[in-house]
Amino acid sequence: MPYKFKATVSGCPNACSKPLENDIGLCGVIQQRLESDSCIGCSLCVDICKEKALSLQDGKPMLNMNRCVHCDDCIQSCPTDAWKVEKKGYAVFAGGKMGRHPRLGGKIADFVDEEQGMGIIRRCLDFYLHHGNKRERFSDLLQRFGIDRFKAEILQGEA
Repeated sequence: MPYKFKATVSGCPNACSKPLENDIGLCGVIQQRLESDSCIGCSLCVDICKEKALSLQDGKPMLNMNRCVHCDDCIQSCPTDAWKVEKKGYAVFAGGKMGRHPRLGGKIADFVDEEQGMGIIRRCLDFYLHHGNKRERFSDLLQRFGIDRFKAEILQGEA
């Protein structure tokens, strides 16, 4: 490697292992859906949501996807199991680092499974070996190379 490279996995959006602060990080995410017929309009999910992504409209919770972090608190809190898991996987972040000039990683993929995540990590390592300069951090390489160009190269073939 041109320099150190740190990778981490967090099972949920609480991000305890700091996936946004490492060269590459995977963070567990869950996409939920509401089965309206099972919902009793108790608003417990609305009260539980730390992101304020839920609001009650016409007695049923409405999800604001712009605020949702895909944590599954709504699913866990529902007394009638009206919230269901639609899909689950990992969000992938790249280019984070701490130290003298900290930078949070940017999301490069969403809802990937473990196999896809490992493939992305392998391609990131290959990319770093091929394009990185000696003692250049991965995040600095991404800044120099361009994040859009990096994503296109790393994610080609991903569906």
